[in-house]
Amino acid sequence: MQTKDFPVARFPLEGKSPFRILLSLLLLTACQTSMPLREHSLEDLGLVYDDAIVTTSGRTVDFNGQGLVGRWVHTEKSGGGQSLSMDALMSKVVFGLDRDLTLSLSAPFLSKRLTPASGTPKLRSSGLGDLSLVGKYRFLQKTGRAKTLEASLLFGVKLPSGSTSERSGGSLLPIPLQPGSGSVDGILGTAITKIQGRWLISADLIAKFNTEAKAYRFGNTLRADLGGHFRLYPARYVRHDQKTVNLIAELNSLLASKDQSGGMRIGNTGGNKIFGTLGLQLIFNENFLLEGAIQLPLLLDLNGNQLEEDWVSIFGFRLRF
Repeated sequence: MQTKDFPVARFPLEGKSPFRILLSLLLLTACQTSMPLREHSLEDLGLVYDDAIVTTSGRTVDFNGQGLVGRWVHTEKSGGGQSLSMDALMSKVVFGLDRDLTLSLSAPFLSKRLTPASGTPKLRSSGLGDLSLVGKYRFLQKTGRAKTLEASLLFGVKLPSGSTSERSGGSLLPIPLQPGSGSVDGILGTAITKIQGRWLISADLIAKFNTEAKAYRFGNTLRADLGGHFRLYPARYVRHDQKTVNLIAELNSLLASKDQSGGMRIGNTGGNKIFGTLGLQLIFNENFLLEGAIQLPLLLDLNGNQLEEDWVSIFGFRLRF
């Protein structure tokens, strides 16, 4: 039995002004209607609910379709007698332009606090970070009874909306402590998701190509993730209104080349990181879920002397509309 994607309202955008395009997107959001949960068979409810937390999904509908995603990510780093605390409040809006195409806009609010080793005052910065605009095109879908295989292409751009002129103690902060990078960066990748009964596996490979701004260039990065979950409850759906609990386990890696300043490579930047992630999802219905996870470093192979991640916590929600 084939499952159905949620219907998506369509508006012709060709030849319209940016204002009319934005208005059309807002109208699309207002007119989007969710398929009533009862129209899914009990065997197919997992296809609506299943997902990972950090690993990008290859899916473009349900909780990966039109909706609002909010997250609080807290990071603790230390090394060489120094420590760094970072908080990122992430807000992302996803528009379902088509059942195979989504467009997401994400905006972080960042707070960074560096405690130097010398006992000098802490360095602090806070403010809106850089915006990211990412499209996801699903080019493969094979769906059957209580199972699906889907793959997507990711493409986007990071825009320099964050400040690069924050000061602390009267001095201009270095670029790595600023809320923004000042650069326009490209994003390209792919993601794939396989669901079979109570199990899910997702994998992604995402590259970010950074450009120079204010004589500083962050190194290019390559992100590779492998995430899965097992549905703890229910073992088998017997009602359409049952709550769902998923246990999440992921491997998340990041490879980064060295930063450059004035055209010269900086020795104490770049390297390879691998994290293990454990988390839970509490799914209340087809439109709302809560999720949380803890990330711990499994491998930190960094160039030179750098601050290293001690742990990362993630708490968030997803709201379909």
